[in-house]
Amino acid sequence: MNVETCRKIDQEKLLELRQFVSENKFVSNIRTEEMMFRALSDGKRLLLIHLLEKMELCVCDISAITDSPQPTVSNEIKELFRSGLLNRRKDGRWIYYKTSAIGSKILKGSLNE
Repeated sequence: MNVETCRKIDQEKLLELRQFVSENKFVSNIRTEEMMFRALSDGKRLLLIHLLEKMELCVCDISAITDSPQPTVSNEIKELFRSGLLNRRKDGRWIYYKTSAIGSKILKGSLNE
């Protein structure tokens, strides 16, 4: 479809927006955001990220708090971690999770604005 058949748009603006869409950084950011919002679209994961915003916890702690099986919790945590919403810290054989800076920012922005 030709842009002119749809509506008139300033050609300079059109070129600027096409360049914006075609930049690899933009595409990469969209994929990252998509992963984050997909991870947050599940109620169980939302509960977990709220818990981890309050306190650093390991999977066994979360399992006890939520009364959920450890493998289920582990899978949900993995999804949140891969999306960049959690940080992890290893202490001996235990791994502790906490909401990342971007995760905290998203939670605070989406709930308090």
